[in-house]
Formats: sequence, structure tokens, C-alpha cells
Amino acid sequence: MVESYGYALLNNEEYEKASQIKQKENEVKEKIAAAKLEWDAKHTKSDQIVGEEEIADIVSSWTGIPVKRLAEEETERLRNMEATLHERAKKKPLQPFQKRLEEVE
Repeated sequence: MVESYGYALLNNEEYEKASQIKQKENEVKEKIAAAKLEWDAKHTKSDQIVGEEEIADIVSSWTGIPVKRLAEEETERLRNMEATLHERAKKKPLQPFQKRLEEVE
């Protein structure tokens, strides 16, 4: 549209107005190019790293299961696993012997 207006001005021999319009058109094109470069710089793929949390969020949204909470509970369970295993190991060997002792008495 701007180009056709510029050509109309040239046909009417309004060279100064046509020159001003062409200059403004070039300024706008430069601003658009600068804005595009800035946008591209902010949205590069190298900045878009997908980690465990992002995957957990996606799985949670698909399934409706709060994956983060499960992961936190799992972490806590694993932290306490050693103590839990020690407790079980202490109790288990005594159970078979205790039954025999009860039978003998």
C-alpha cells in the first residue's frame, strides 16, 4: 500500500514527499528486523532445556496425578530406607525363633 502511494507521488512529481515516505518505510523495516533479531535471541532452542521438573509437570497435567508430590514422598521414603531396613532386619530373625519358643513352652 505504501509503495503504491509512493508511486502515485512520483507520478505527480512530488519527489520530496515520496522520499520522506520511502525513508519512513526503511526505518520501519529496520525496526521490524531489529525486533525480530531480539525475539530470536530470547527464544533460541539452546535456552529451552527440558528437565525433570518440566517432564513431571507435563505427566501430571496429562494424568492428573500430582507427580511432584509423589517424587517428594519417594525421596523421603528412600531417605528413611536404611533405618527401615535395619528395623526389619532386627525383628525378622526373632520371629521364627519366638514361634518355636512359644511352642516349646
